[in-house]
Amino acid sequence: MEERDRQRNYKLFLFGRTVAFFNGVGLAHVFAGVALTWVELLSAASAGVGVFFGLNRDPILEIGLAVGEAEGEAAGAGEAFFRA
Repeated sequence: MEERDRQRNYKLFLFGRTVAFFNGVGLAHVFAGVALTWVELLSAASAGVGVFFGLNRDPILEIGLAVGEAEGEAAGAGEAFFRA
């Protein structure tokens, strides 16, 4: 009887150790996911702030094409393609 209890206890010990290992792995993934989420949020926020302040220095119409120019050039290029 005592020998059987020892084997049973050892099997329970091995099972408990396995469960504890997988619980630890699960917790590690949860904490890693939380850390990655915070890193992604911080990097997205900092990129947004950089783009906001970078793009707001110069008005877009002064550094790019005027309104209507892009459509005219695209239409001209398309017509030239079909004429050739």
